[in-house]
Amino acid sequence: MAVLIVVFMQIIVYSSLLITFIALLTKGIQSMIINFKNREKTKTNHGFESTYGEPLNLVIMAIILIIVIFLIYIRVGFQWTLRKQDHPAIILSAIPVSYLLIGIIVNIIQYSRGAKKVEIIREPVVNTLEISGEIKQKIDYRRKFWHVFVFILVISILFAIRQYLVTQVNGDLWVEHYQQLLEGYFEYTDGTSFIENIFIRKTPPMGQSTIIIFMYGMVIFMFTIELTRLSGHIFFLFQKKVQSIMREKEKNTFGSYTHFATGYFIAAWILPPFPFLAAMCLGSFADPIASIIGMKFGHRRYFWNGKSIEGTIAGMIIAFGTMIIFVGWIYALVGSIVVFVLSDLITPKPLEISDNILMPIMISLVFVLLTALGIPYSPLIHI
Repeated sequence: MAVLIVVFMQIIVYSSLLITFIALLTKGIQSMIINFKNREKTKTNHGFESTYGEPLNLVIMAIILIIVIFLIYIRVGFQWTLRKQDHPAIILSAIPVSYLLIGIIVNIIQYSRGAKKVEIIREPVVNTLEISGEIKQKIDYRRKFWHVFVFILVISILFAIRQYLVTQVNGDLWVEHYQQLLEGYFEYTDGTSFIENIFIRKTPPMGQSTIIIFMYGMVIFMFTIELTRLSGHIFFLFQKKVQSIMREKEKNTFGSYTHFATGYFIAAWILPPFPFLAAMCLGSFADPIASIIGMKFGHRRYFWNGKSIEGTIAGMIIAFGTMIIFVGWIYALVGSIVVFVLSDLITPKPLEISDNILMPIMISLVFVLLTALGIPYSPLIHI
């Protein structure tokens, strides 16, 4: 019986990611076909193009999920006995099951109230250049707020769990067990160790496992919202909320918050806690500040994507100032210049990729390269 339970739990984990992968790939192929058929209709004034469904983003996210499934299989494996190593599988499987139960309850309530089907836009849409600047700013502020909120949530959970483990060790309760969980929790004593652990170690250390579980839950939650919203028949929590902060061109496809969740999900599997927090600083602080400064004070703009030089400079400074806390000045300098500035210059034009996907991938690769060169990261905070 125990074997069946363990196998079932792990099937839930793999299948939930696989379903999301299939949805992304299907939507990506559909978007490519529609874009090809309507390539003239999607052109706007000012020489910009608004793509239906942003197919490249969808395909990249699908590839990321396949890589994550592979990493889960390599690093965690597929267990056939109920052992201590299976506890992550229990937690991971509980997340989609909980969302499913919540979805069932929400739908029962909605249909009992006589809720009608939500109509989904089927025609290609263009950039909302006609929207006033003030409304555009308000929408952007609300979108960026959630980036900051996710960062605060991640770091709060990370430090709260570590503090709990410290308390248990000091209280002489299963000292050896909790001491093992604390070992390498932040893994910054040797800044080069995490490279060889990407594909080798069977289970990530406690701190990294915490972030992986959080990001996995975030990915499943975001895509549950989007799949139910796009279906027009099924209801889930916060559907109206996310609809209010979506850009017009996102309403036929997966919103940009799925880009953010998926991008940092792959980063969580590659980076230990402190480099991961530094990577999140790009999307949670540097990018929002660059956007705000660009909209309010940006006068000199790049002709290819409309972003401002003032916004790029402000974002670079914030990126360096926040990243240095977690990885030291070398990593922060390289990350702020090579990753943030470059991604700001090339997205969404000429490279039609969301910076919420590109930045986590780029910063992970840059950090891996730096550690491969033998340069350890040195956070300013030591715990």
